This record gives sequence, C-alpha cells and structure tokens, in this order.
Amino acid sequence: QEAVLARPPPAGAPAPDLESSVRPALARIGPRIAAALVRLPPDSEPGAVQRAVSGGLRAPDLDAGHRDAIALAVARCAPGPLP
Repeated sequence: QEAVLARPPPAGAPAPDLESSVRPALARIGPRIAAALVRLPPDSEPGAVQRAVSGGLRAPDLDAGHRDAIALAVARCAPGPLP
C-alpha cells in the first residue's frame, strides 16, 4: 500500500484511496495466496512455482519488483531447494 501511495497518479486521475481501493485489493490477494499455498503439490519445484506466480499476478498497481517479491515468498513455501 505504501508503494501505491508513493507513486504519483496518472495525469487527470485521482490518487488511489486506501479505504475504497488499495486495502480491499490487498484483502482479496491474501486469501488467494493462502489458498494457492495449501494446493502446492508435494513435489513442487520452487523455481517453477516462482515463475508461475510471477507470471500469474496481474494488478494495475503491482509493479514488477513487488510481483517478484511475492512470487519468491510463495516459492519459498514450496518443497525442494530454494530458488
């Protein structure tokens, strides 16, 4: 949420609102990540998990750095050697 608020909004657009936009989006993402974690097969290869998560995360306010950080965190929950 800090990264979203730190970026200037596009020209002519209002700044994102924490209560009506940013926090509800975060609230939707958390349970989806938790559900995905419990569905990881026991033979999941962390690198493949990281690539799949990174490629599957789509949100207008999620930049590549944050997307990759989420993907790495999820991959670290997969069995096998860390990426």
